[in-house]
Amino acid sequence: MMIYGAALPWRDWGRRVALIVALLVLLLLTGGIGKPMVCISAAAASPVLPTESAESSSAPATSPAQSPPEPFLEPPLGQVESFWAVNWRTEATMKLSAYLAHIGEHCMIYVENNKTVFPQKVSALANAFDENIYPNLTTVLGPEPNPGIDGNPKVVILLYDFRDPAIVGSFYGGDLEPDGHTDSNRREMIYLDVTAAMLETDRIAAAAAHEFAHLIVYYRDFMLDDPRRRTREAVWLEEGLAMYAQLVAGYGESADLELFSFSQQPNKNLTRWRGGFLSDYGASYAFLAYLAERMGRPFVRVLVDEPRDGIAGIEAALATVGSSLTFDQVFDDWVLANFLDGRMHANDLPELGPYCYEALSIAAQDQATQALLPHVGRLSVQNYAVRYIELPRMDATCSVRAVVDGEDHAPLLAALVSWDPAPEYDELPPARVLPMFLNSLTTGGWAESGDGYHRHALVVWSRGAEGADEQYSFAYSLAVDQTTPVQFLDVGSDHLFYVFIADLLERGVISGAQVPSGSGLWYFRPEAPVLRAQFAKMAVEVADLHTAEIELTGFRRFPDVPLNVEDGSDPASYPFDYVHEAAAAGIVLGGSDGLFRPWDPVTRIQLVRMIIRAAAAAGRPLTPYTGGEAVFADVTPAGPHYVDVMTAYAAGIISGSVDGDGRRYFSPWESANRGQVAKMTSNLVGVLTTAN
Repeated sequence: MMIYGAALPWRDWGRRVALIVALLVLLLLTGGIGKPMVCISAAAASPVLPTESAESSSAPATSPAQSPPEPFLEPPLGQVESFWAVNWRTEATMKLSAYLAHIGEHCMIYVENNKTVFPQKVSALANAFDENIYPNLTTVLGPEPNPGIDGNPKVVILLYDFRDPAIVGSFYGGDLEPDGHTDSNRREMIYLDVTAAMLETDRIAAAAAHEFAHLIVYYRDFMLDDPRRRTREAVWLEEGLAMYAQLVAGYGESADLELFSFSQQPNKNLTRWRGGFLSDYGASYAFLAYLAERMGRPFVRVLVDEPRDGIAGIEAALATVGSSLTFDQVFDDWVLANFLDGRMHANDLPELGPYCYEALSIAAQDQATQALLPHVGRLSVQNYAVRYIELPRMDATCSVRAVVDGEDHAPLLAALVSWDPAPEYDELPPARVLPMFLNSLTTGGWAESGDGYHRHALVVWSRGAEGADEQYSFAYSLAVDQTTPVQFLDVGSDHLFYVFIADLLERGVISGAQVPSGSGLWYFRPEAPVLRAQFAKMAVEVADLHTAEIELTGFRRFPDVPLNVEDGSDPASYPFDYVHEAAAAGIVLGGSDGLFRPWDPVTRIQLVRMIIRAAAAAGRPLTPYTGGEAVFADVTPAGPHYVDVMTAYAAGIISGSVDGDGRRYFSPWESANRGQVAKMTSNLVGVLTTAN
């Protein structure tokens, strides 16, 4: 399209080259109807068009009111006239001469002088316009200005060399304006590339439908508005109408590439037009086709005639037809339809309700997860876009739990989608959509599928301000058959320490942190350091020594560790009775000054010593190491930590890490993070269980 020059791109280069070769052969064999004409003296080229994008270039804010046109006298075939057009290579206007090559019922086709064309191709284009494009589009979108600015009841189609093989069609709103630009042709017309017109009839007919739709929308949605408040339709919506017009005219297959591009890139802002991207065209096309199916084709005419634009225009049109639907509701259903429609059997579609198409088939693809669960990740989603996280096929007896934690106050929405029910669950619908009611403050929530379905996906989308170039991040977790309400958003099956963390969670040794409290959003934070008080609790739990006795007797070993937290001195509300239990059992000793320092990170050597003491306190002491092997480069046999470190190593509790020099290190004075501690503690549990 061209509004001066919203250009419709040519999309199949390899096919075009082959067809050009075929065209040259036909020219040699049959000859064309090239009509050499003496060019009319052209005026100097107009200045380059305004710098705004071709998809949204402005039109003069003038009233469409005009004097009645002079009676139109239809010119004879072969008559030469001058036209303003765009040289798409330079984007400058130019003057050219063209002759009248065909007169149809609703169109007049001019061909640029000295361009060879086939009469049957020109006739085919005229027939397509007269029989398919014009009657269908004027019925669904509304009529164009007729007889219009030039008194001609027929639409002019100019075939000329665009000078850019990537562009096949355009439209210029200034041609319709009575007080238009100096480069206005002052007639209802569209432009098509002459080479493209000779190659494929259906493709050029689709381009003609696209550009004629722009002409109609420009007239009905802009020129007929109150001249004091005229505004152009939002580009994303106008392009959607023009793409939908191709379907209405019978050329829906011509947009398959745009639809496919969008289906592979669903994280594309519907309301922000980037100009020329196939996924932009595909998204707008899919939305308008869905909206037309949902509301019925007569709704499209109401939308085109609505003075308001964009989302506000859709809302107003919905109200005009008496619908209780809002744009947001339609958008929400649309993002789910784009995923489910192409994944359903044809006979299941009637049961999907709003989650399918009649005329289109879309199966949007985004993120396919690994087979191992739980799966966690962090993604971002564009404004008015969507992310799909699809799970592999699984046994229908499994139940999937999805948890989402979006950035605070982000306009995010989510749903857990299940489909492909097992035959034995014959009471289930072909698909189920479970909305996740995200907390408005934390933008977090969860949903559980229940059993019966083989396939599941998490869908997350956003709805911010129309056209805003924003994106919003979120963390998510997908797990199967959870036995605990705690589902960490930062530890998945691919995490280095997952098996150890999952083991301790199942045993109740760890719980992680719910952020914020009561939200149901759990984090383990495997890279965070473990505090001395925290590991004291873990050691007591592993040794199975926790009772209420400490609280009852009032035993207090360390002056810097309160017996309870009723005074609020503990910022994490930590149960300090575990520390005193650990002290009573000999698991922790404190420093030479008698202090425990509960909020200091525990070092790796302190951790090893507490583990050895915990095993002894549990009645299953580790066998002291008596050898002399130098396993760790930083723990020598003569060092003070050697026996303790090697005792834990020989028991399979620690392993250290291999550095770049190929040697193994223990790093005794480094702080131990939560993932490392989970591994050591889980290994200790395994040792104690085996000993028992």
